[in-house]
Amino acid sequence: MPEVTVNIAELNAEFGAYYKKGTQSVKDIRHKILVMNETDELFVKQITNDTRLEGGTAEIDPVLQAYQDAFTPKGDLSFGARVIELFPLKIDWEKNPTGIWKSWLGFLASESLDRKEWPFMRYVIDKLIIPKATEDWEITAVFNGVVSAITSGIAKMVSGGVNGIKYLINKSITAGDTIPFALGTVPTDPVLFVGYVERFCAQLPKEVIPFLQTLAMSQTLHKRFKEGMRLKYNMNYKMADLTTVIDTTIIVKGYRSHEGSNKMWTTIRGNAVMGVKHSGNESVFQMETSKRTVSLFTDFWKGMGFWQGEYLYTNDQDLT
Repeated sequence: MPEVTVNIAELNAEFGAYYKKGTQSVKDIRHKILVMNETDELFVKQITNDTRLEGGTAEIDPVLQAYQDAFTPKGDLSFGARVIELFPLKIDWEKNPTGIWKSWLGFLASESLDRKEWPFMRYVIDKLIIPKATEDWEITAVFNGVVSAITSGIAKMVSGGVNGIKYLINKSITAGDTIPFALGTVPTDPVLFVGYVERFCAQLPKEVIPFLQTLAMSQTLHKRFKEGMRLKYNMNYKMADLTTVIDTTIIVKGYRSHEGSNKMWTTIRGNAVMGVKHSGNESVFQMETSKRTVSLFTDFWKGMGFWQGEYLYTNDQDLT
């Protein structure tokens, strides 16, 4: 496996290829802003020791009937099985950090011959690797992921390692469990888009509305909705109300994970489930030193799903 490199050429060009003890510290290192994970909030997290979650569904036909003296039993039962698959994910990282000794970053080295004991490793894990893994999950996997074949020895993007929300919704539609609302193309005009969302909500069964979660969509669509609310309703509503669909309790929220898609969806509370196996490993690493090279790795399982497709509501966009 090729070694992951750390490029310090710019530091050395600016400050010189040597370390001079000074006042520099971790607070002097500026980071690129990484995307935080918000989409997982739409799911009930279930910790498990298994590689899939299993559940059942139960239905009964009408039982109440008009009276007659004869005994006329009524109300067939039907039970179904549901499975939510979990998928193995991992982080592998390797580096010989000796090069930082003779650089501005020298304060993150130490006298220890065991490089994994250097402050540099703790800094890399806490400030870079874990936040980057969180961004990778949010941007590429939780919504857009589709499991695909792995080529042995070649690192694969996490988007190919797990089935995301869009895939799961479309799978439920193909199976006939979820019927998308036929609303057509999403309007680019903010006012018309508010009407589009209101028509979406008007098709929701009245009996399930009190149990619904957030109406999830991209941040772009969310911004369009708020702008449309200001225009359509003459700004007569407080800013806090710009995310609530008028005459409902349904809250609209945009997610970075949904960006680039016109799909929006909602479901009843508890129907969207995220299984996690070995959840503690998401932020814990095994570190090993071979000579001067430090390797670290972790692995865990994650997977999402919806127990009942009939309580999953979406528009007729991005169906592939």
